[in-house]
Amino acid sequence: MHSTRSAFSLRAIVAILAAVLSLGVILPAVASAHAALVESEPAAGASLDASPGQVRVTFNERLQEAFAALTVTGPEGSRWSLDDVRVEDSSAFVSVRDLGPSGTYTIAYRVISADSHPVSGTVEFTFAGNGTESTPSPEGGDTTSGLPASGDPDADDSAMPVWPFLIGAVLVLLIGVAVTVISMARRR
Repeated sequence: MHSTRSAFSLRAIVAILAAVLSLGVILPAVASAHAALVESEPAAGASLDASPGQVRVTFNERLQEAFAALTVTGPEGSRWSLDDVRVEDSSAFVSVRDLGPSGTYTIAYRVISADSHPVSGTVEFTFAGNGTESTPSPEGGDTTSGLPASGDPDADDSAMPVWPFLIGAVLVLLIGVAVTVISMARRR
């Protein structure tokens, strides 16, 4: 009967350790989630007949006001946004001059989420034109605004990889099992 109780105790300890370690792996993953783009105005893939006046990107959590960047570039790489980026709650806005040539326009954003991680990406829309050709901003074709060309909002290279935590969790579990087995063997 003593060995049955020991086997039961060992299984209980291993189950508890596994549950605790599972929570330790799952909870940080949830807490480390970054802001994600949920909406833009104009919407991705939208086709406009009139210039929007301003563009907006909205995320699933609050944004920090510091260091927000939001630009609109036209089909020739010319910048059409002004330098008045505003952040309100979970949205960032920038005014846009009357758009010029017909074609694909790109909204590039880089914002700081509530958890202090930078989030960046792009949204494209098309402009059918209104028959007038406006002059792009003095920056001309300057598309080196520090915003990535990637449309991947998770392209944050500063995030810590998960694998060291997984290896640590497995090691802790193995050490716990070894200590339990050794201590139970000594009691016999």
